[in-house]
Amino acid sequence: KVVSDVLHKPYLDKIIAVSIIFVVLITILIGAVDSNIVDFRTAIWYTFVSMTSTGYGDVVPASTSGRIIGIVAMVGGIIIFSLITAIISSAYISKLNRQNRKDLESKIDNLTAKVEMLSEKIDELIKK
Repeated sequence: KVVSDVLHKPYLDKIIAVSIIFVVLITILIGAVDSNIVDFRTAIWYTFVSMTSTGYGDVVPASTSGRIIGIVAMVGGIIIFSLITAIISSAYISKLNRQNRKDLESKIDNLTAKVEMLSEKIDELIKK
C-alpha cells in the first residue's frame, strides 16, 4: 500500500524524469571534458558514485572543469535523493495519519454511543 501511495504522489514522475536527464547530462559532460574518463561506462559509474557521495576514488576527474561537474553531480544527487526520501516519508506518514484518524473516529463513535446510552438511563431514572 505504501509503495502504491509513493508511486501515485504528485511530482514523483517529474522528479524521476529530471533525475534521469540529470544523470545523462552529467555523464555526457564529464565524458566530454575530462581526459581520465574515457568511455561511457566509466562516465556513468563516476556520475553515480558522485551523486551518491560514495566516492570510491577509482575514477577521478583530472581537469578543473571535470571537478566542477563532479561537484554539481554531488549537490544534484543530494537534492534528488532528499526529494525521493521526502516523498517516501510523506507517503508513510499519510498512511499512519489515515490509520490514526480511523482509530480516533472509531473511539469517538464508541464514546458517543456510550453517552447516548447513559443519557437514556438517566432519563429512565429521572422518570422513576
